[in-house]
Amino acid sequence: MFRFLTAGESHGPGLTIMVEGLPAGLNVSEEDIKIDLQRRQKGFGRGGRMKIEKDHAYFKSGVRHGLTLGSPISLWIENIDFKNWTDAMSPYPVDESVDKKEFSKTVPGHTDFVGALKFKQHDLRNVLERASARETTSRVAAGSLCKSLLKELNISIKSRVLSIGEVTSDDVDQKLENVDWDQTEISEVRSSSKNMDEKFKDAILSSKRNKTTIGGIFQVVAFNSPVGLGNFSQWDRKLDGKIAQAMMSINAVKGVEIGNGFANTKKPGSEVQDVIVPDKEDRRNFKHITNHAGGLEGGVTNGEPIVVNVAIKPIATLAKPLPSVDINTGEIIEAQYNRSDVCQVPPACVIGEAMMSLILTESIIEKFGGDHIDELIMNFSNFIKSHNELEKNNLTKIFLIGQSGSGKTTLGKKLSTKLKFDFLDTDEYITNELTLSISEIFNTKGELFFRNEEKKLLIKLKNQINIVVSTGGGLPEINDAFDLMQNNGLVIWIKSSPVEIERRLHNSNRGHRPLLFNNKLSLIENLETQLEKRYDVYSKADLIIVNDNINESETIEMILKELKKYE
Repeated sequence: MFRFLTAGESHGPGLTIMVEGLPAGLNVSEEDIKIDLQRRQKGFGRGGRMKIEKDHAYFKSGVRHGLTLGSPISLWIENIDFKNWTDAMSPYPVDESVDKKEFSKTVPGHTDFVGALKFKQHDLRNVLERASARETTSRVAAGSLCKSLLKELNISIKSRVLSIGEVTSDDVDQKLENVDWDQTEISEVRSSSKNMDEKFKDAILSSKRNKTTIGGIFQVVAFNSPVGLGNFSQWDRKLDGKIAQAMMSINAVKGVEIGNGFANTKKPGSEVQDVIVPDKEDRRNFKHITNHAGGLEGGVTNGEPIVVNVAIKPIATLAKPLPSVDINTGEIIEAQYNRSDVCQVPPACVIGEAMMSLILTESIIEKFGGDHIDELIMNFSNFIKSHNELEKNNLTKIFLIGQSGSGKTTLGKKLSTKLKFDFLDTDEYITNELTLSISEIFNTKGELFFRNEEKKLLIKLKNQINIVVSTGGGLPEINDAFDLMQNNGLVIWIKSSPVEIERRLHNSNRGHRPLLFNNKLSLIENLETQLEKRYDVYSKADLIIVNDNINESETIEMILKELKKYE
């Protein structure tokens, strides 16, 4: 089980982070965490606190020589500003003469009002200190640890600002693969469009001049997530729900959208659902043409990028305070003013990345388990490989490979009849296309030309279904040809011994098999030489059917029996 906890107050000695459940053997470093902590502190519109704190998370347990031990990991982040609050935030009783920096003026929109009533506090400092966004520093540190695990699985998380106030970025509708994520990292406002930097800054400066604050929308995207994270079987196991809750827990967040959630409500269903098509280049063997759902369907990841848009309100503390009340006297007063940011949207991006990392890590550990990172990676890899097995259960395409004379063509025709599939013999197709016999092609253009024609034919067949293909004996040797077959269907090796093939071919048409009949070697010697050369690649077939000393009908029955295992 994976979980994390944080402790510490905004102006206390520091922040404590506990992360439990990460596997042993994971490479982690304080420097990697520091990078994310520094990213959190950046951003146009930040307050003076960012100039004081130089955050660094120190490992206190659970890590040895740069590797996780599998035990709980604890981290410590010092609050440098604590030196100015030593007495006011002391955990021990202090003299009455000490300035405790108490206050009782509530701030509209802040947690201090509800916290005071909930925990029966007359000093709002006791609420503000923990409710402060300073706590999110801890989440960024914990999330950075999780990014180390996600990196092992090639999962990456990006973020950017979509809008600040009424100013919306000009690349909001741009395809994710075309977004300039590098630009985001050098932008003070985390904009992926250079055109928007000054416009966003102007909106922030305008708010500062008016002594108010400004909110906006930021986006977090997880790339290369596998299918199957989350669970639709219970409401509280749905991953979109967990992600939404995690984002909503960020200070001042008031709305979360998965994919095009709100825009989808204005469209007919036919324009909203993400159509699925076969795609052998995708590790799922399928892909969605669009991603309106934001990578989640029924609370489960579908393998597309996970896209979350998060609305953050203007923060509550204003340079020109609103009217409010004193929690102790009930007197109408101006709200308390504490040092704060004008705009929290850019740094919230980094916090959003952390929350996404934490939730995905929890789900990954739940699904793939493993006490050591190697075990988790192996489980993950085997799960990805299982997508190929799932696709092959459909048995939409069958390739017969093997030595010339093993009976591929005859068996292919009969098998296709039994399965009600189409049939194609690559030798016959190519000779008909070129109006030349195989012997003529070999003599005038060479064997390599013929094999490349076969490979081109395999590519043409990529999207065809319900077909049995009989291939030339040497085709699997051609670069990538075997992978093309195995990635697009089920490969069956019709395995006949050289002796058996010699018996069958004794009186056959020699022109049809130019590689087997020459004056240098006998037929049996040619067969044995070729088999030795091709044996390793033939052995990679999904099924191996030995048809020595049995007739064609018995061979077909044997194949059909084996195919049932894939149904």
